[in-house]
Order: sequence, then C-alpha cells, then structure tokens
Amino acid sequence: MSFVSFTPGQIHSMVISHSSFQKAILDKKHHTEGARNAVTQQMELIRLLIVCVSLDAKNIKVDNATIVTILSVYNASINKIDRILRHLVYLYDKHECFEAKVRSAVYVSLISIRETQILLEQMLMSYYRWGAFAARQIEDDQDWDWLLNALDNNRIRSTLMQYPVSDGLDPLPDACVEETNAVTIESANEDNDSFLEDGERYEDSDEESQIDSAASKTITVSQTTCDEWRGCGEDICYSPGFLIPLVLAALEEAHFPLEDSGYESPKSVNVMHIENENSEDVEDVRENHEAFCKFSRRLCDKGAIAFALAALSCRCSSIRKAAVGICGLFLKALQMPEAQSIKSWHERPQLEMVMSSAQRGLAVRRAMQVQKAKEAGQCSLNTPMLPAVSAVFLAKSLQIVARPADDMYGPINKYFLRLTDYCGAFQDSFILPSFLSLYCNASDDLNKCKSERNWALLALKDGTVDEFCYRIICQSHIPELIMSALDSGMDNPDFTSEVSLTIDVILSLIQSGGNRAAKHMIHRLGILSWLHGIISWRDVSSVFPHAALKCKFLKLVAAAVKAYNTNMTLDMPFFEKVSLSHAVIRICLSDLTELGEEQLLESTCDSLWEIYLSDQHQSQSGRPVNFIGGQTTLDDMTTILTKFVSYEHLFPKVLASMCNLPFIVKEENCPLHLFIKLSLGYVVAHDDSREEPPTNLVIQVLKRVYELMIKYPHLARDYKISSLIIKSRRQAVLVENGMQVWECAMDLLRDGNQINNEEKSLSPQNQNHDTEISTV
Repeated sequence: MSFVSFTPGQIHSMVISHSSFQKAILDKKHHTEGARNAVTQQMELIRLLIVCVSLDAKNIKVDNATIVTILSVYNASINKIDRILRHLVYLYDKHECFEAKVRSAVYVSLISIRETQILLEQMLMSYYRWGAFAARQIEDDQDWDWLLNALDNNRIRSTLMQYPVSDGLDPLPDACVEETNAVTIESANEDNDSFLEDGERYEDSDEESQIDSAASKTITVSQTTCDEWRGCGEDICYSPGFLIPLVLAALEEAHFPLEDSGYESPKSVNVMHIENENSEDVEDVRENHEAFCKFSRRLCDKGAIAFALAALSCRCSSIRKAAVGICGLFLKALQMPEAQSIKSWHERPQLEMVMSSAQRGLAVRRAMQVQKAKEAGQCSLNTPMLPAVSAVFLAKSLQIVARPADDMYGPINKYFLRLTDYCGAFQDSFILPSFLSLYCNASDDLNKCKSERNWALLALKDGTVDEFCYRIICQSHIPELIMSALDSGMDNPDFTSEVSLTIDVILSLIQSGGNRAAKHMIHRLGILSWLHGIISWRDVSSVFPHAALKCKFLKLVAAAVKAYNTNMTLDMPFFEKVSLSHAVIRICLSDLTELGEEQLLESTCDSLWEIYLSDQHQSQSGRPVNFIGGQTTLDDMTTILTKFVSYEHLFPKVLASMCNLPFIVKEENCPLHLFIKLSLGYVVAHDDSREEPPTNLVIQVLKRVYELMIKYPHLARDYKISSLIIKSRRQAVLVENGMQVWECAMDLLRDGNQINNEEKSLSPQNQNHDTEISTV
C-alpha cells in the first residue's frame, strides 16, 4: 500500500483554496467549551500556514483575495491571534510570496525621513489595512482618510492604560511552531543596557544597590510581564510595531509639504521665503501646507500623536525612531503659518507647548548620551528611551491640553508653563512627573483635590508596565505613600472610590514590577503583613461596602502572595499563612449576598489557593513553618465549604486550603460531622475521569480527619464517618504516602470499635444477663 505525500507548498495551496477557508479563519470558538487557554480552530489554521511558509516558501504564492481575507481577520492589536497573523504576513512578504500585483499594492520600500535623517529598514506591513478596511484597494494616489476612520480613540485610551512597550517592529515567531533564538529576541531588546544606564544615577544607596545587576540587564521577551493583558474584557490594545510606521507613512508620504518635484524639508518650504516663483507655485505650496496641517490636526484628534508620544517608551529602537519622526512632523505642522491661521484650532498653542517640551527633553537626553559616549569612547547611540510612566504622562497631557473643559486642564497647563530650564524642556523623565504635587495637593477646594489625586493615581497605574518603571517609582517612596494613605482613609465613607483606585494601583505595581517590586514590597515594606493588618481590627462590611471592592482586595492578596511564591530566592519564611487566610475568610463571609456572589467566591478561591501553594513550596524547600494555633474556627471553615459545594471547579482548591489551615474549635454547636462528610465525601465521590484534584488533596483530607479524630475520639465510633474512611482507601492507594495516613486513621477506627464493644459489654442489659446466667 503506497501513501501519497504532499509538500508544504501543496498543503498551503489546498488550504487557501478550500471553500471553507474564510469561514475557518474567522472561527474563534474553542474546541473544548469552558477549557482555559483552549486552542481555537482559527489559531491552528494560522499556525499551519506559518509552518508551510517556513518550510517551503519558494513554492508558495498568495493572491489578492487571500491576503484580503487574512487581513480582514487582523485587528491591529497585540493579542495572540493578531500576533501570529502579523507574523504570517511578515513571512509572506519576507519570502516574496505575494504575486506581483499584490506586492505593488502592499509592499513598502525603505522610508527615509529627510528632516531627522532616520532610515527605517524592514518596515513591512506599513500600508496594510486591517479589519473592515482590508478589502479596499490601495491606489497610487493614496487617500489616508481610511486610516482616520479606522483609528478608534477608545482603543487608543485603552492602549495607554497598559502600553505594550515590548512590541517590536518585526513580529516575533510563534514559539509553538517555530524556534525562538537569541537573534529574534535581541531585536526587541537591543538597547536594554542604554535605558538601564539612563537610570544609574538614580540608584538607591543601601539595599537596592546590592541587587544583582546582571539579572536586571537580562530582560528577555519571555520575562516581560507587560505583554500579559491585565484589564477587563478582550485585549484591544493597538500594536505599536504595526501602527507607528503606518502613522509615519501617512504623515510623510500623503501630506508632507513638497516644493515642485523636489523633496525638501518643511523648514525650507516656507511660503514667506519663496523667491522667483510664480503665483501658481506659491498657491500650490500653500495648499499643500494647509492640507498637511489639517491632516495632522485630524490625526491628533484621533489620538495618534498621543500614541506616538507613548511609543517613546518602547524597547525597540526602530519604533522609537519612527515615533520621534511623527512627533517632529507634527511639531512642524503646529509651527507653520498655515496652522496659526486656522482660527478654529484654539488648542494649537497648548499642543505646541507640550510637543516642544517633549522635543527639548529628548534633545537634553541625547546630549547626555553623547557626553557619556565620548567619555566611554563609544560610537553608536540609540534613540533616547523614556520610562513608560513618563511617556504615558506626556501622552495623557497632550490629550488633556486639547480639551479646555477637562478638570485637569489647569494643573497640566500650569505644570508645563513652570518648566524653565533649557527653554521649557521636559526633564522629569526619570522621576514621577507632577505626581507628588497633584497627589499631595492641599487646596481648600476638596473636589479639586480629589480629582487631582484620582488622576495622579490613574496616571501611576497606567504608566507602570515593567521593572524599569517600578525602579523610578520606588525611588520617590511612592509605594509607602499610597499604602499609608489607604490605611488612613479606609474608615472614611467618602474615600471608597479612592480606596478602590488605590488598590488597583498597588495591584498594578505588584503585577508589573517583577522581581524588583516583589523584593521591595515584600521584603522591605512587608506588604503581606500589612494586608491582613489593615483589616484585622476593622469591620469588613464598613470598609468594603460592596462585593466589587472585596474582589479587588482579594485579588491584591492573591497577587502579593503569588509574587512571594515566584520569588522564592527571598530568604524569608512565609509566616502570614494563618493571618492572611483568616482575613480572606472574614471578607468572604461578611454579608455575602447573591449579587456578585460568584465573583467573590472565585476571588476567595484564588487567594486561598495562592496561600496554600506558598505554604507547600515553603515545606518542599526544607523551611516549613510550624504554627502553634489557628485563628479561623472550624465553624467558619465548614461554612466556606458549604458555599463552595455548588462550584465544582473551585471546591477542590478551597478544600485543600481548609484542610491545610490550623483551626480553633468552639465546643458549642461545632459542625464536626458536617466538615468531615464534606471533605471525605468529595474524596470518595471523586471520579478519575473528571479534572484531577489538587496535588496531595487526599493526604490533606485524611490528615485533617485524623487530627479531628485524635481530638474528638467519639468521631471514630460514628458509623457514617467510619464508612467514608474505609471507602477512601481506593484514592489513598493512588497517592504517595497515602496508605500510611489511611492506616493511621484505620487504627483509630479499630480503637473506636473496641471501645464500642467494651461499652456494649458493660451496658446494664448485658450485666443483668450475666447475673441471670450466674444464678442458674
């Protein structure tokens, strides 16, 4: 029997020519409903195409209809589907798989920016449209109105909330189907050393300076936490590696001011200085300038310029070059006489003030780099890189000064007007710009103070995306400040909204700060003890009046414990297991209503599970902590288990946590039997075909039952409990050391049965019967 083998090129042709290709590539449904991180049909199809192109690119050709179908799926974001889609089209273009007519429409040659002398190589996909705009043909006289219609201001704002600084100009290969070597990673982190050097003079003197510098300088793509979407809903953040070159091409090629057929810089093309030209040429140049200014204004209104300002924090030097080019062209448009003559552009002077300040700030940073390079004898320099906390501040400031009705218009405008050094240059790159002045405002207007404090917290939360940002933040002692403010303001009912926002900020610091945040906040600030300490003496219902606020605090607890769990190099025992678990249980049981119950139980489960994992890792590392007593009553533990019984996917984790937690027992109405029946009942009724329970769950349950039987011997004489222990033998056999624990429990059962037999033999009926026998 002979088998027919197909080449990757033939497989690719069969796939894209199939009648269901368009339907399949648009399908986002999971193969396994409810499965976490399930692979979709869409993802598998795109990966198949990537493999085919990687193996047999010379025999693959893509027509216009196929590329339009693929780009109609692309959403210009950084989620997983869009990443591999962008990489697929990148491979098509790299290996020249497009047909001739397609390449003439979508391929972008080298782009040279004359004003800044920047040569951007490998700027593929710059002309690609996405989504609903993909089917429109790109003509020679490019009309860039489609880009303005495609840009979504809400998505720009969402991107500024968590800017993807690790995104590169060249898409990274998919690790599931391609090899990822050091060369591909280097393109996204080509200048880590440069931005670390920028912050060297701000290094702390004591313990912070002892942090391993080698670990700080080795920042790879897999280690960055900024790639992981931490917001609510779907990740819709724009991809800087895709959108920044697109905006630059629109500014330079579509409406860049030209004189005749030459390609002069805007500085030399000034209507007031044109000599020996007829009136028609002057009018053409004026119209060109007006069109450029109006297009730049529309881009600014759509948020593209703010997006470019935030791109100054990208790790990819090529993206930062393109962002500098966008900012330079926009500043040229703001300074043109034609822009000044647009009477409806009232915000133009404020926009020019912010852009000029950013430009001069970059020039100052560049001068400092040149001076350092001369002293070190270096020749090559990278484009200055700002931390995201500063770049996002500039982007948000640009959006605010364009809206005079904004509450923050006055403070932001005042901030830039006060800059005097170097003609108003923005020099707060490596300190938190304007945070302390806004957060610690002591104005008599309480509403103004509140709005400024909230905006400062929001800017801090959105700007913290990696360890580099946290390094800037902790040097100003911001974590200590906001933790103290939260502790002092929790009892104030009017402080509820700020409490919620402050919790979000601390959560962002922990999740984005990486190892540096874990070492600083756990080891130096003691955030684990602080978390249970701030509510240990407070009424939970008054501090957290609604379920959403409770969920936020529980997420903060889970994130802090997870940070400890992933940084086990900290030579610090985990003493907070009992106190944190008790605080979590208190929050869960306080005024639990049907509204938001499921979300609260999920947050409770996550927190308890992270505490359990940390304690297990502590024990496995050979540093177990022995707790003398607990803080949670067995009654509360039983209540917790009762509430989680109907949530099959959460109950095993909560059960493992409760069985591992020390407890205290109140003699009155203690639900001993119910606790044992819930725990042992799950172990006995567990089916191997279902999802596997947590590791050591059977041992944890048997140990807890053994402890209760030791403390309360009458439990060993209960028939139902004895039956459950005997039935649990099947699960105990499958677990390492499970039979040893089971045998210990069986010894107590045997002793209990022996006591029962002795009591029966000494009962009054048996004694009377013995007397009758002796008489006879």
